[in-house]
Amino acid sequence: MSFKNRSIKKFIPILLLSFLFFGCYNKSINTSTNEQQIFDILENNISSDRILDNIKELSSKKYDGRFTGSVGNKLASDFIASYFKEIGLKSPDGIDDYKQYYQQSVLNLNSEPILKIIDANGKTLKQYKYLKDFSIIPYRNSRINGTISANGFYINDTDVLNEENRSLTDKIILVPENLRNELLSGYSFQNILSSSTNIKAAIFEYDLNNPKNEVKHFTKNVSLPTPTVYDNEYGLIYTTCIPSVFKEILNYCNSGNSIYLKVDYSLSKVKIPNVIGLIPGNDTEKEKEYIIISAHFDHLGNNKNGTYNPGALDNASGVASLMEIARTIKESKIKPKKSIMFIAFNGEEEGLVGSTYFVSSPLCPPEDSVVINLDMIGHKNDNPLTFYYSRPTKLLKELCNYADLLGIKFINDVGDRSDHAPFESKDIQSVTCIEWETSEYHSYLDTPGKIDKNDAKKVVELILYYISKNAF
Repeated sequence: MSFKNRSIKKFIPILLLSFLFFGCYNKSINTSTNEQQIFDILENNISSDRILDNIKELSSKKYDGRFTGSVGNKLASDFIASYFKEIGLKSPDGIDDYKQYYQQSVLNLNSEPILKIIDANGKTLKQYKYLKDFSIIPYRNSRINGTISANGFYINDTDVLNEENRSLTDKIILVPENLRNELLSGYSFQNILSSSTNIKAAIFEYDLNNPKNEVKHFTKNVSLPTPTVYDNEYGLIYTTCIPSVFKEILNYCNSGNSIYLKVDYSLSKVKIPNVIGLIPGNDTEKEKEYIIISAHFDHLGNNKNGTYNPGALDNASGVASLMEIARTIKESKIKPKKSIMFIAFNGEEEGLVGSTYFVSSPLCPPEDSVVINLDMIGHKNDNPLTFYYSRPTKLLKELCNYADLLGIKFINDVGDRSDHAPFESKDIQSVTCIEWETSEYHSYLDTPGKIDKNDAKKVVELILYYISKNAF
């Protein structure tokens, strides 16, 4: 007993000194710590392992590819919302439990598409593999549901595509690669889509190894055309296939056999959320200025052929990095002067639907906001980070300067294919940080094993550096 009493007496002064020191230290962080000190504190708290763990979680079979409106998508939104709550983010005014609900259309793939060759008796001679040999493209006015059996008609000249050519009636036209782009963009091809020609489907040759072609592997297509109009009575089924399959189909057709096609898509409306958390500003003059960090969490879902699209790079990587940025700031106990909002957008794959809705129904003053969007970061390739933007802004200039300072390789690119675009349409400064990678893009190959956690960490450092310079 006496030994314990002596130990306590000796330890009390140490406790008091520690309390005074750390009390003053925390106070200095909240009031006068300079930008570099803030960044050092934030940087030292980043966990690349936690980033990778959250990528693995969101990419797992549990979420089944996070297709917009699916069970897996809901589970992903719940996971992100629970994380926001756990680390102490505030649910913004105007929504409940971190979720901003809206409605959108989605194109559901209900069963695996079928492309095969049948003889005159309906016997299958050859069946092709979905996403390996061919893919379905749900263009505007196309047919997205039904079964077709018809003879093939090879198109060797665009002149044959006219309403007077009755040879096209009830045929599946076979379009070689050298005519594909011309026909898809040409007015003459749009004319033959009328009911008077009665063409049943179109199969386009597509060489995945052609360096001029952007797509390097077939994917499940979920993007909705504008306007979202399909025609299951008169529309065509559009298919692409690799050159070897195209030639084989042509040979089968020349021998008197037929092509069998089956597609099973459906269009539906779903009510889904963006997931939003907030660190309110701690300065009455600055709290209405917002730094928005965003990333979309939806992906392509299940392929209905025994595989699903994990979406590790696209875009579990961006969401996991966003989550780590939020955790790092909250656990630092440093209170920002500006408000920092974290948004996990839904519906990006269908055409930036979630971010477009947020811009139309903002939960913060958009005119006083800047947006840094994270989309596909941390791949093991050696590609530089791309600052993807619509117009030059102060935000872009700062990110370029800070990346250079931190030794991050980067390039700039102009475009509107990510969630920065709806903000830019309203003149809100926004930039997407992205690492372009097409070898596994939108496929079952986009797995956590392709992610470099330290590369993702560097992007997190960059965003935290920007925040340390601008929010505190």
